[in-house]
Amino acid sequence: MGFIYLLPIIGVLFLIITGFSAIMRSVLEVEKPKVFSYNHVNEKHKKIDFGIRIIFTIIILISIIYMYINPDTYENSLSLIYIIFFSMFFIATETSRAFMEWKHAENPRAYIFTISQLIFALAFIWIISYFFLGII
Repeated sequence: MGFIYLLPIIGVLFLIITGFSAIMRSVLEVEKPKVFSYNHVNEKHKKIDFGIRIIFTIIILISIIYMYINPDTYENSLSLIYIIFFSMFFIATETSRAFMEWKHAENPRAYIFTISQLIFALAFIWIISYFFLGII
């Protein structure tokens, strides 16, 4: 029943993030990407992104196995560990995207949009984790 109270918060956050993206896209004159697509800049970016996803999948699987073997060690900090893993994954993928956009994209300001979204999203993840979930 407690998650029902999170729905308005998630809705407001969705509106704020969508509004921020729309404003940044119009200011930087960056086109809107397709919904639910990876939008790789080129083939090299696709391979790098795939490598990052494989590495983080392996890290998470190893951490799950390790936490299962030693449950007492991570009993109180499990949520924090997953938020840190997710943040590291998000930073790695978006930084690689920003670098590829900086070097190879048609619109030279596309990387600024990616970096601004990265910073904005990370701030929201950590704020929600701290104030609403009490994790950090």
